Amino acid sequence: MADFGMPYYTPMDQSYHREIQNADRRSDIEKEPLFPIHLIGTTVPEADASGRNRNIVEGVDAAIRGGAGNIQLVMSGVGQQAAMGPASGPKGYGEDVREAIREIQKASGARITGLELPTSVSNLSGFSQQGFSEEQKKMALDEVRDSIKFIGDIAGGGGVDILSWEFPRNFSESTWWAKEKDSKGKALFEQRGEEHPAIVDSENGRIQMFSPKEKYYLYKQKGTDKKSDDPEEWNWEDFRKLAEQRTKETGKLVRAEQVWVKDYLQEQQEKQIRQNKNQIEMYKLESQDMIDRYTQTMQSKDMPDSEKKKYQDRIDSYNQRLDDMKIQEKQIVTEERKLKDLETKYVTIDEYGFKQATDSYAQAGLWAMQESQKNQYVQRGKGSIHVGPEMGWPQYYGSHPKEWVDLILQSREEMKRKLVQEEHIAPKEAEKMARDHIKGEVDTSHLGMWLQNFKTDLPWDERVTEFKKWYKDQMEYLAKVNKEHDIIGGIQVVDSASGAHGHLPAGQGILGKDIYEYMKILKEKGGYKGELISEGHEEEKFGQGRILTQAWSTFGSPISTGGYMHGRATPQFRDIRQNYAQIAYGTTGIFQSYVPSNDFQLWSQVPLE
Repeated sequence: MADFGMPYYTPMDQSYHREIQNADRRSDIEKEPLFPIHLIGTTVPEADASGRNRNIVEGVDAAIRGGAGNIQLVMSGVGQQAAMGPASGPKGYGEDVREAIREIQKASGARITGLELPTSVSNLSGFSQQGFSEEQKKMALDEVRDSIKFIGDIAGGGGVDILSWEFPRNFSESTWWAKEKDSKGKALFEQRGEEHPAIVDSENGRIQMFSPKEKYYLYKQKGTDKKSDDPEEWNWEDFRKLAEQRTKETGKLVRAEQVWVKDYLQEQQEKQIRQNKNQIEMYKLESQDMIDRYTQTMQSKDMPDSEKKKYQDRIDSYNQRLDDMKIQEKQIVTEERKLKDLETKYVTIDEYGFKQATDSYAQAGLWAMQESQKNQYVQRGKGSIHVGPEMGWPQYYGSHPKEWVDLILQSREEMKRKLVQEEHIAPKEAEKMARDHIKGEVDTSHLGMWLQNFKTDLPWDERVTEFKKWYKDQMEYLAKVNKEHDIIGGIQVVDSASGAHGHLPAGQGILGKDIYEYMKILKEKGGYKGELISEGHEEEKFGQGRILTQAWSTFGSPISTGGYMHGRATPQFRDIRQNYAQIAYGTTGIFQSYVPSNDFQLWSQVPLE
């Protein structure tokens, strides 16, 4: 009988009482598992990137056969862009395919808990490289709407999450930045590269970016409201200083971009309007003077008719010029009227982008609510659909925990407003609806990417240690908010070997075994009752299924309730997986009791290998 040194014994075996070798125990798990195997699931990509060419049905089936009790689909295709490819998005799956996915779940007892939209749908603000676009926002919302219907059809409910790269923003202009400082008052995070302030034309969504080194000339002393007789050279830091001064004086937050619009852009446009008015007035006087001269000259009795006609043509030409000047004067009046609204026309990129994003998430929340109410499969299973942002990358709004929380809570407020004002629903009921249908997705690796910007002057090991303290503080913050507002709709547990974006299995990167403690905070202090979804697919090349089995191992998931081993610790997945050799991967070598005795020899004397 093969001896793995493991407790696969029954009461009929003499050694069923043997303790598990090298067992790693936590007292809380021994009493009751915090993360049982059935709560730890895996992501399944719509298009199989492993080269096996599995379709979505085969991918779900393979994940379930691999032991997944919960699955999150990761969509790869978007609409017509992928219509002919292996990943077509929700539009590419008809009723038969949807029925097949439902039947697989029904037969196995596993369930699909939600889906993640592809990175091509990376915000609901409408932001793109060309600025904010209504067309871009509509495209993203169309995909969200199709996905809401799809998750309702195939799973009877679940979450639809959108990677939150809402818009670029500067660290130093974020509300959390001033509070994220060390004991010496130095900012914890340093933005990579040069900061680029920006404003948005609220009428068309176009973005105007500035270089901090760009020079401007104002009749004011640098960084103050004091007037200067001669123009002085300003840079962006001077606008920022004046903004801070006005914030202190008014008690209201004033941004450097607002100062630039009011004190520079508006002044420049007013100056241009004055020049245009003076020029028009000069042309008018000149034209009228020429008309008077020609009129007087034509009064001469000796002037032939042919000559009079020439003068009359000139008079008509100057009269036409005067008519053109009147049109230009009307245009100037319009420009002066617009000038008064300049401060509302141009807004900061975060003000504009946040408004666009929350409006879109509110609309998506309404669709999720409506689909939950009418979809037969959702109704049959008494499920619910929610939608919301997934924590993004540090360079974009929506990645910092406080931004992510603000995005969700304000989107709920906007959805509540729409329900109360447009659907005439009672405020308390509308608040509950928004709470049920707008929730976000925590991605442990995306949050770990903040390490790239964290205390960059520290040695690596010390930096990681300090970063983990900050990371734990964020878990405490999220737990507190979730306890009160129930904002977490799902969690993707994934790691990275550095602060770069990665998809290592949980516990295999910088977060290491501490990821267990982080999730424990969210569950015990934050009241999170959902599943953990492993997205660590980067090590599948070293062993198929490692995305799931390594997560089981990291979270100490028990594999039984103890059986006949009364008084003994419950065996966990980390205790049995390849425990016979204590190695991470398979090997062609022979280990432990499998090795033949040197005393044994075949009659042919052929050596054993």
